[in-house]
Amino acid sequence: MKMKNKDKDNNTNKKTTKKKNILATVIIIIVAIAISLGILLAFVLNRLSVLSNRISYLSDTADIILNDVSTLQSNIEATLEEESSLLESWSVDLLYTDFRTKTYTVDVTIIPKSYTDTTRAIIYFGTNEYELKLDGYSYKSKIVLPLGEKYDGNVTVLFIDGDKKATEVISGYKDVQHDFDDVLSGNATEMPVYRDGKLEIDGAFDFVLQGDDNFKFTSLELIVDAGKKYIDTVNLKKLAEEQMGITDETGSASEDLYTTENVGNPDSQDNTDNTDNMDNQSQNDDADNPDENDNTDEKSDTEEKSTGKLTLAETTEKEESRKHVEETAEPTTVAGTYEMKGEYEVENSQNIRIYLRAETEDGFVFEYDLFNATTVSALVESTIDEDKDATGFETKANYFAGNYSVYDSKGAKYEKN
Repeated sequence: MKMKNKDKDNNTNKKTTKKKNILATVIIIIVAIAISLGILLAFVLNRLSVLSNRISYLSDTADIILNDVSTLQSNIEATLEEESSLLESWSVDLLYTDFRTKTYTVDVTIIPKSYTDTTRAIIYFGTNEYELKLDGYSYKSKIVLPLGEKYDGNVTVLFIDGDKKATEVISGYKDVQHDFDDVLSGNATEMPVYRDGKLEIDGAFDFVLQGDDNFKFTSLELIVDAGKKYIDTVNLKKLAEEQMGITDETGSASEDLYTTENVGNPDSQDNTDNTDNMDNQSQNDDADNPDENDNTDEKSDTEEKSTGKLTLAETTEKEESRKHVEETAEPTTVAGTYEMKGEYEVENSQNIRIYLRAETEDGFVFEYDLFNATTVSALVESTIDEDKDATGFETKANYFAGNYSVYDSKGAKYEKN
């Protein structure tokens, strides 16, 4: 009986051991499968990453190829256009303007690819035709045009040789008006305050002077006027040059902050008859309008000055110039912010004008109003409640109107159409 029980226990132990071995084997298999799946997953992810990089590379390569094809196509089109062009080169250079007669004079030069001694050249500005004279291998003429007309994309050259005629549109021409529009601009971030007979300025003034290849600027100023008298002037040009490290041979601030090609002054051009006529016209207009040319304020003897700090912004380029030449100096833009603080004694009922002023060596003057208002009268000032934060000016209308004005060397004002 004891032997039977003993055999039964041995069988039970064997079965238990067998089950344990089977379970251990299953666990080992599961772990092996998990490890294999992990390795496989890592391999797949790696291959996907490689594939993704290859796709990205192919995409970048395709973009480069498409860009190269586009560039090649543009070059081919430009070459074909150049080969089909009748012109070797052309230029329409501004000589001078007269805002009073609302005209400007340009020097036109056309160089054809081929011509004969009998070839005539006529240039059309709109529907107005002007004969060009052969001078060596080019056709030239000085032409007076009206400021009020627009000729963008509407200038054509006609060549006539016997019965043969050929025309070409000068698509790159831009009107002279583009040279005067938006040259100077700015913004006032804080409004001045007038109280107790004193004008208080404590704020920042932004400015932008667009360089142009027709002007060479000799000054850029921030001016404060009271009743047409300068009470403060900040030489922004000098401050900008000091920051940019621009000096002349003497070590002083240079006048070449804005390196550009100048516009000719009418008094210095070989066009005596036309200049005399403009002078006579100016004298007659001055007699009829004695106050029209008064764009220069009387300077004050005040010793009051402000303090401030100039911060220059990064320069940017203006749109491509109207002038067409093979190589041009890049236009410049001078921009920045002047933080100003000052206090000035000013009488009641005085017009306060804070503005930017830039002048060229040819006498063109650009002005841009940052603030323009009249101080309150003594009666009104006595009723001002300081708790209401009154600014002390008669009206809040058009304080920051941003009036933009341009004057020529004779003081005539340019009026934008």
